Amino acid sequence: MIKDEDIIYWVWLSQLLGAGNPDVEYVLSNIDSPKDLYNLCLKNRFENIKFLSKYLINKAKTVKLDDAAKIIKKCKEKRYEIITIRDEIYPNRLKNIYSSPLVLYISGSLDSLYNIDNILSIAIVGSRKCSEYASEVTKLFSSELSKNKVMIISGMAVGIDGIALREALKNKSGVIGVLGCGLDVNYPIQNLDLKKQIESSPNGCVISEYPPGVRPFSAHFPVRNRIMAGLSSGVLVVEAGERSGSLITAKIATEQGKDVYGVPNNIFLENNFGTMNLLKEGAILVTEPRDILENYKYNNYKLNNIKNKKNNNIYNSDLKDYNLNYNLNSDKLKQAIDKFDKKDYNLNKQNNNLTGVLKDIYELLGSEGPQSADYISDKLNISINEILVSITELEILGLIKNFTGMKYKII
Repeated sequence: MIKDEDIIYWVWLSQLLGAGNPDVEYVLSNIDSPKDLYNLCLKNRFENIKFLSKYLINKAKTVKLDDAAKIIKKCKEKRYEIITIRDEIYPNRLKNIYSSPLVLYISGSLDSLYNIDNILSIAIVGSRKCSEYASEVTKLFSSELSKNKVMIISGMAVGIDGIALREALKNKSGVIGVLGCGLDVNYPIQNLDLKKQIESSPNGCVISEYPPGVRPFSAHFPVRNRIMAGLSSGVLVVEAGERSGSLITAKIATEQGKDVYGVPNNIFLENNFGTMNLLKEGAILVTEPRDILENYKYNNYKLNNIKNKKNNNIYNSDLKDYNLNYNLNSDKLKQAIDKFDKKDYNLNKQNNNLTGVLKDIYELLGSEGPQSADYISDKLNISINEILVSITELEILGLIKNFTGMKYKII
């Protein structure tokens, strides 16, 4: 267990590196402790710090220990726990992922993390503006899995995330909500009651690698998703659009060697294009919770609501209730085909519409050829965290890809 007097240096280091930094293990391997690195920075002995990028060297001149002290004070006031990557309670599943979080802030029961390495846990993700069909599917899977003591993990967003966590709480199952902001920031406000329920549950907790007070910027959520995937045994994508953040979670899970599941849905529903692509690329198609349980050889499970498929509302419902019963006259069919054609055309032309960091990265790779994320970060003088988020988005757009040596190139 990290001593209380040492936690301040871990918080300081986490503020220096930032969330999602891929060099966490490299930095830790070059120092005996965060305190040692802090002392080098305090004495301006930057010439002895060969393992930090120029960007981080400059940042180290501005990140103060007082800032870390304020974070710790705020956590004590709010009764938030702080654990570091060197604490015994820190999940091994997270230690084994790319860019492990140095520090986790936790609100709720620590019991949810104690046994996470030894239990089946499923992250359920999907659209914020989900269809009624997707809502019912989420309730079914979360309810039946949680009844079988499967921990449910999600991101606290409205839509699929919130539905999955609420259903699991009904069964007093273990739940973990992962935030892309500080624990004291009530975002989204629609799920404030859900957050309070999880925090007060004996089997639930809300976690974040962002300290109290950090607002929910869009770049935080793709970084947050690696924690959801890392804690889980597998990821279930219920319904996701073509550029949904759920696809980032699925991509990360695949890179981590986790199973990715997809639920079949209406092929003409734009909000489902992303899920369809996952299934075409090899995600495991599931139509009932049993499919997931049996994939892990989960024995002696009980599926109260699906002993007979004919009695299950997903299988026996009138599909038009879920916007699936399309009357495909010639006009409808033409519109659907046109939508797919435009989708493919727009994908090939996306590079003409890029702006900001996405455009800068794409143009850099175009002019200098394949480069690593660290090189791009130093070259553009942008934090590695923002670079990684942007690279992931460019990968999803099909504009760049990763190849040997952790470099990225234009497709």
